[in-house]
Parts: sequence; structure tokens; C-alpha cells
Amino acid sequence: MGSTDGDGNGDEEREPANVAVVGSYNAGYVAEVPHLPVPGETVTATNYEEVPGGKGSNQAVAAARLDADAYFVGCVGRDRRAETAYDLWDREGVDATNVADVDEQTGLGIVFVEEDGENEIVVSPGANHELDRERVRAAADTIGACDVLLTQLETSDDAVEAAVEIAADRGLDVVVNPAPARELSGSVLRHVDFLTPNETEARTLAGRSPDEDVDPETLSTELRDLGVGTVVLTLGGDGALLADGTERVR
Repeated sequence: MGSTDGDGNGDEEREPANVAVVGSYNAGYVAEVPHLPVPGETVTATNYEEVPGGKGSNQAVAAARLDADAYFVGCVGRDRRAETAYDLWDREGVDATNVADVDEQTGLGIVFVEEDGENEIVVSPGANHELDRERVRAAADTIGACDVLLTQLETSDDAVEAAVEIAADRGLDVVVNPAPARELSGSVLRHVDFLTPNETEARTLAGRSPDEDVDPETLSTELRDLGVGTVVLTLGGDGALLADGTERVR
């Protein structure tokens, strides 16, 4: 905890957290199009750019930009896309000591975006599939020395489970963004302090059909019944619903 400020009002300046992120890096190839193509259709893009991405890397960069000490655990290939990734982490101040170079192509995502923001995304995980329990366990000392663990589901179940186990054993706050949507074991969910699904992901985690009509309050209750501490259910243009067992706040 930081020292009190110089005004003598007792307000304390909170020191930035140490944040461990276990997850994915994907190079992004983004094409802006007048409309999304239908099968068999060729559409001419109005703009194109290559951007670094991957939910895990994005989280680490965001944490570093908020002055946290950010440590990224992941896998990349031995290719040009990996060089771009290391340049990004070096520039943004993300510690990439626990990133492994593997004999797979660095992950990539191909994105088509309409003018109104509607999009289609295809992801080739590549090297991200090589992030397994052993590689995560090898980073246990780094993870355990942090205050917060952030992870997502663009890597294997084994990697997610290992990261959450380490964090739970060392007393870290565990934040899981459950995307892309898939079910998680109870052994993971009961150690999650903050879960941040959208409605589709929440329905999947609750064992429901992804398009089933369920109100957000019911979904948040069902997720907390699985052992989650606090659910932050994102609702698109309607904001978010926070449920922690004592109250629900939109």
C-alpha cells in the first residue's frame, strides 16, 4: 500500500498490482469491408491492417499501461509474427521471460469488420496450443509472486487449470474471462474470484444452450451456484450486471 498523500486528508495512494497473465498471443489481420461476405462471395476491403492481439497478450498490455507490473506466460512460434510480439511486449513494458518459443506457427486471427462494427473472426491457435500444464507450472514462481492472475480460454484446459491452481495456492485474486465459450470444471470455477462472461458465454458455462432465452439475473445466480465469487456479466449496449452474493448491480 502506498503512502498517504501530502494533503493530510488520509487518502492513500494504492500501489499498482503485480499481474500475471496466462494466455494467448495472436497476430491480427483486420479487413474493413462494406458487408460481411456470404459463402462463395468475394468482397473488396476498404482498409486493412495488421495488429498484435490475443486475449492474453491484450490483457498484459492493458495492465502494463495502467502501471501494473505485468508478466505474460504463453507460447509463440519462431517466425516474423513472434518477433512482432516480442517487440510489442518490450515496448509496452510486459515481462515476457516466461513466453516459450515452440515449433508451431505463432497464432493468428483473421477479422472482417463491417462499418457498423459487426464482425466475423477466424482464429488459428498455432503455438497457443503448446501452452500446457508443464509450461505453466514452470512459471509458478513468477505467477505466485503476483497479486492477481488473469486468464482466458484461448489456451488448453490444462493450462487454465494449472494457472488457477497456482494462484489459489498462493492466495492471488483470480480473474477469468471465459472466452471463447466452453464449459469449465468445478475445480476451476470454485477458485475464480471474478468471472467476466458475456451472455452467450454465461449460458454455456451454466450448461445451457448458447442461444437460450435466460434473464441475466438467473444466469448470474447459476454461475455463483457453481462456486464463482463475483460474476460480472457483460450485456453489450446494456452495460453489465455485477453479482457477488450480497447484491446485484447494473
